[in-house]
Amino acid sequence: MVSGTQPLYLSAVVGYSTTNTPGVIIKVGYSVAKLIPILWSIFQTDVIPAPVGRKISSVGDIKGPMEDILSTFNKDESFGKGFNLDVGRYIVATDYNKITITVSKFDSVVLAKPSSLQETFRAQLKTAPEQIKTDSVGSTCLSIAGALKEAGFSEKEDIPYALVYLSSKLGSKPKMIECLQATDSTASAVQLGAVLWGWIPKAVTLTKDYIDGLQPSSFGDAKIRIYNFIVALSRITKGDQTRAAEGLSQLKLLATEKIKLVDSVDDYLGGSSDLGAAELAQRFVNNKYLRFGCMAPVSDKNGLGYSNGVGSFLIIKAPADAVTAKLGDALPTHVVFKGGLISEIVVFQEPGWTKTNLDANEGNCNGFKLTSPATATRTENRVTLKQE
Repeated sequence: MVSGTQPLYLSAVVGYSTTNTPGVIIKVGYSVAKLIPILWSIFQTDVIPAPVGRKISSVGDIKGPMEDILSTFNKDESFGKGFNLDVGRYIVATDYNKITITVSKFDSVVLAKPSSLQETFRAQLKTAPEQIKTDSVGSTCLSIAGALKEAGFSEKEDIPYALVYLSSKLGSKPKMIECLQATDSTASAVQLGAVLWGWIPKAVTLTKDYIDGLQPSSFGDAKIRIYNFIVALSRITKGDQTRAAEGLSQLKLLATEKIKLVDSVDDYLGGSSDLGAAELAQRFVNNKYLRFGCMAPVSDKNGLGYSNGVGSFLIIKAPADAVTAKLGDALPTHVVFKGGLISEIVVFQEPGWTKTNLDANEGNCNGFKLTSPATATRTENRVTLKQE
């Protein structure tokens, strides 16, 4: 017997049994008692006298009780001894046979041969007492991952395999993502390929494109990346060559190799295009949009549904050293991510959305003020100037 614990043990077990039964003389006595009636009828014409018949019958009647008494002295015993197992070859020899055991180590159940091990793994997962709960996906998945890790399963193959297999039963891609993100297993799960995803329903199969297209779960999760993006652009556009080089290096770390600029405002920025970091910054410089700020979450007040973004900021047409500009010189801009990097910015010309971002920052865009233009209204014979 091999015990699959950590560490492994080989247990040799010897068992024997002693059984007590009636001896030869007693058995002969039983048999003679059975023969007497037959022999009597052959050699004697008269029937067996009643007293003799009763005695013969009594001999047969004691057989059952006699066997019961003797069986109480039956004895079953077994002895066992355990031996630590390590990688290698072991021979277990007895008087009756010889067994060779080869112990080898594999890093992952999922990638091991034979593949029947995976089937066994799935069966154990399916019947495991702890299943993923819909109301506490993240914490349950962490608990399962911890238990599997402690048992010796691999973090790059076995644990992602188990979490995907279990979370797929919830029938929801977002729930599966929540489980994998809680255990930092998303990338490892996708990389397993057909060995895992061949067992998962297509409706909840996660692909690299799907994973890469996921947006931050909230503005709070995206905020620091948008802020760093703004800082990088500001360094590039303010004219200092040293600071511009720093900003460009930072921008390349924050964004994909090509950033999709969606210019939806009559070519304010030279039209839509896929641009490298330096090309994007140059577009802003060429069109005199040199100030950036006023981050805000995307909501129904500033363009929810017009892009996949969860965060936004303002790009402002103003000199690099300016401290104020008109509200109409600011363009609300949504930020879209791919694979955790900024991959797309969508620029709009919606004054109401601009005001939403401004209000979210109490009118202060990183030390920069936006003012509304003065408008004239006529009241009877007077003209009143109103600052909006």
